[in-house]
Amino acid sequence: MQTCLEQTTSHELRITSHETFAVAVSGGPDSMALLLLAKSWIEKNDGRLAALTVDHGLRPESAGEAEQVKQWCRKLGVEHHTLNIQDSGFRIQANIQEAARNARYALLAGWCKANHVPHLLTAHHRGDQAETLFFRLARGSHLRGLACMGAVSEMHGIRLVRPLLGISKKSLVDFLRAQQQPWIEDPSNRNLDYTRNAIRARLQSLADADDIEARAYAVTQALGRFRAALDKKVDAAFAQTVILSGDGIATIDSAGFAALPPEIALLVAGKLIQTLTQDDHPPRTMKLERLRNWLAVPNDKPASLGHLSFQYRKKQGIIEVFPEAPPLTQAKASPI
Repeated sequence: MQTCLEQTTSHELRITSHETFAVAVSGGPDSMALLLLAKSWIEKNDGRLAALTVDHGLRPESAGEAEQVKQWCRKLGVEHHTLNIQDSGFRIQANIQEAARNARYALLAGWCKANHVPHLLTAHHRGDQAETLFFRLARGSHLRGLACMGAVSEMHGIRLVRPLLGISKKSLVDFLRAQQQPWIEDPSNRNLDYTRNAIRARLQSLADADDIEARAYAVTQALGRFRAALDKKVDAAFAQTVILSGDGIATIDSAGFAALPPEIALLVAGKLIQTLTQDDHPPRTMKLERLRNWLAVPNDKPASLGHLSFQYRKKQGIIEVFPEAPPLTQAKASPI
């Protein structure tokens, strides 16, 4: 496992020593194992490590769990900070898991930026990757999305590093037991009302669960290579067909966009929305497909998606894109 951390940092981050990392630590077995591994790696490479725990406040025990992590970090000699999720403006919503996740990452990235820490380690492992694959399959994700989590990605201007993606949870638990390091079990992970938990429970109930998990991970690795190659084509097509004007405004070359292969056009539309809205993820594939079809054959009635309005200017041969706050005299946009 230590080798996995070393390979991710040296090969994908091109980092050797004297770097600063934060590690997200909930107190669960995955993040506690990562904490121990990261501490060992940092000590060997003369770096700095800070552990961050988000107190989500969704269970009465959360404050006590954050305090327990703080005590474990103190014993290990690791700098620790507790971040309160209420400080992020979090509000309970219908999809509480997604809302809590977004608020958690906003807090973690905010702390990193405020403290000039460029890298955030998270403890996503092989089982998490398999769950994400099946979760996205169920939601009808594009092939690009089925590559799931990358070992290194960007989030809110921070480099997100997942060095344990190829490691099983059982290996992490065995490692903690060998180190005699306790951990916290989150009871909400057993709530089958949440889709991810239900997928996890179903996978774990299968006799060949470990083989399925390993195969799912191999699929995401192959799709990750496909995504990297596809992204180069999308970036080139984006540069040829889109002009960014600042303030959330852009112009699309209508004829140029219509000439793109359908799948490339779909991803260009997604990239445009993400770029203008600064969202971490593009809209759902079905919505993007409807927008792509409109962009390929636009009409006088504006379209909208991602709180953006798309207006066809036939004489100029362009499509204008701007935040969805149209003047009262403008025709109402058709939602995608």
